Amino acid sequence: MVSCQDLQSSLLKIDTKEEQVLIQSKIKYNHWIGLSRVQESGYHWKWLDGSPLSQQLSFRQSLSRVKCGHMRPSTIYTADCSKLFRYICEKEFSGPDN
Repeated sequence: MVSCQDLQSSLLKIDTKEEQVLIQSKIKYNHWIGLSRVQESGYHWKWLDGSPLSQQLSFRQSLSRVKCGHMRPSTIYTADCSKLFRYICEKEFSGPDN
């Protein structure tokens, strides 16, 4: 299976509510994104780059102690990290080849 690393990219980080709405309008299934809850941060939700989850985003947390976040067509939600979901990668645009 190909992963984001194989594509020289990383799991999606969502910075704004507008970005969340745009991406959710394009998906029909659950997708992994780069959001997780790590013990070192007091179990706060953080993106892979270490930045915190914005309070502007639509996010629902389950009552269980799950540690991974995924995107549904309606919200960002939590799930057990072993679930088999599709995933969304993102890559920094470096411009056209010269």
